[in-house]
Amino acid sequence: MEDSDERLHVLIMRVSQLAGDLCNMAGAGPSVRAEDAEAVRTLYTILDELDEDRRAVLVMADLEEMTAPEI
Repeated sequence: MEDSDERLHVLIMRVSQLAGDLCNMAGAGPSVRAEDAEAVRTLYTILDELDEDRRAVLVMADLEEMTAPEI
């Protein structure tokens, strides 16, 4: 796997984890909400660093749950 592909894979996995964290925010205590707010900031920082094509791949892979051949 090329270095950029490897980085994209790691990024997709991290965003998946952050998205899961966001889903757990409801009903959480203040410290958990603070941690999750930090996760949201991290997610936006990561997304801001991506070019439009890589963001599209990320959305298709994580949010739309498409496989690599489908993308």
